[in-house]
Amino acid sequence: MGVPDGASPETEASDESAQDAPPPDDQENEPPPADQQVDAEIMTAEAREWLGGIFGFGTPSEHESGGGGAGGEFMFANIEDLDAVITKWHTQRGEVQEDQDRIVAAYREIAEPAGDEMSRGQANAARNSLVSMWEHNSQMLQYTDSYIEKLNLARGDMVTMDQDAETAMKTTYEV
Repeated sequence: MGVPDGASPETEASDESAQDAPPPDDQENEPPPADQQVDAEIMTAEAREWLGGIFGFGTPSEHESGGGGAGGEFMFANIEDLDAVITKWHTQRGEVQEDQDRIVAAYREIAEPAGDEMSRGQANAARNSLVSMWEHNSQMLQYTDSYIEKLNLARGDMVTMDQDAETAMKTTYEV
């Protein structure tokens, strides 16, 4: 049997026995905190976009986010956690919008340094590049808007469920 990088035969044996051990009860089926799930989703989407640009995957596929909860959904312990994630996505959207504004400003600043064909060609190439950046950025804005909308819908559902549970508890245990 081979030894993994950085491991000795002694540590390899103990690593294998550790893999067979069940996880501690407090960690079983527990997703990471919502902010870590969101960070992981953002990093994954950015890596996909970057790799697609390098290897020419063509148009990006529609990405469906999912988290560590049942059915691949994020799990929020309370409204405050969900509100924090919504705030983070609003901040992310603001940053994407700032990028969009910088792209537009850069496009407007392009001027041909001379009237010859090469100067016009270089200016047009720069404009085309910025148009591609703007289109990609617009897709990112649409994605963040859609995700914020989904989070707000989830928040509404969570508030309704909390209110219904509170009403049920008061009705059931009314003194």
